[in-house]
Amino acid sequence: MHPIRFSVVIPTRERADTLRHALRTCLDQTFDDYEVIVSDNCGSPATRAVVDEIGSDKVRYLRTSEPVAMSTNWEFAVSHARGDYVIVIGDDDGLLPHGLAELDRLTRE
Repeated sequence: MHPIRFSVVIPTRERADTLRHALRTCLDQTFDDYEVIVSDNCGSPATRAVVDEIGSDKVRYLRTSEPVAMSTNWEFAVSHARGDYVIVIGDDDGLLPHGLAELDRLTRE
């Protein structure tokens, strides 16, 4: 198995409504060599439900065993990334459809 080019990390806590949009933008890419890691900071089942609803094998769900500081949740998520490059976005952010393709082009130049 070849290394993954990009890991898109989304730390979150209790924001299933905005996470749904962020995940959709991540999965609507014109580039295919990436994974998405959702790091749930010990939130309610609603976060897991959004990930399950999306139903993509590109998305990995992680959950801390107890509430942690935001920076700790970020570090936890990034520690699970398998990509050559790691991108961290907020659970209320998104990617443009050509975002990863453009990043790939720029990193190869």
